[in-house]
Amino acid sequence: MMTINDRSYSFENFLTDDSNLFAFKASIAVAENPVYYINPLLIYGEHGCGKTHLLYAIEDKIRTEHPGKTIVFTTAEEIVSLWIPVLKSKAYTDSLEVLCELYRGADVLLIDNFEDVAGKSATTDLMMKFIARRSAEYLQTVMVSSDSILSRRYIIDEFKVRFEDGVLAKVEMAGRGLKKRFVSLVAEDLGVKLDGYIVKYLSRLDDTPPAELRGIVQKILLYWQINHAPPAIYWLERNIK
Repeated sequence: MMTINDRSYSFENFLTDDSNLFAFKASIAVAENPVYYINPLLIYGEHGCGKTHLLYAIEDKIRTEHPGKTIVFTTAEEIVSLWIPVLKSKAYTDSLEVLCELYRGADVLLIDNFEDVAGKSATTDLMMKFIARRSAEYLQTVMVSSDSILSRRYIIDEFKVRFEDGVLAKVEMAGRGLKKRFVSLVAEDLGVKLDGYIVKYLSRLDDTPPAELRGIVQKILLYWQINHAPPAIYWLERNIK
């Protein structure tokens, strides 16, 4: 089981624009009132666009505002790795009961990388039944999944069919305005103010998610440290794509 105590993964530190505002508000609704308004919640989208940050932020806020709630932060892979040995031990013959017993004490279950069960129809079906059982027992579940062809077929479409009261929240690629703010904040956290032309260039990398921009900023700052000057635009065009 995983947990996080780093307050940098809070709602306050999550930058929003039209690409992620619905997912952001849905996550806050869950964190403020687990079970009552949205259950289950599935957040999906491209890699590096803040899905896992929202999952951590939900955990952070629930721990602060609902200290009596037991929260379990895990991944789909970890759930399966725990479930299989118990099933093989023959302590239980019902796969669904195994999952329910493993997570019986979790008032809030946060599952990252849910796409790991995509393409495995029997496992996906079992996980969906498990989540449905939790909803029936008034236990909160939030999942995060990539937006791939497999996850659409096995997870997102299944979610639509099985959970009329659940909410799907998509996180899309950040717009240029958000990327400008993100790049500037990353640089400031590292103690540097980037020149405007660098911020503008990075914000126009349309297929680059914020998570990758952080690494690019660090690469630029390393160049700056070595050469005692920020990189020129031609260096960016040659080395940052």
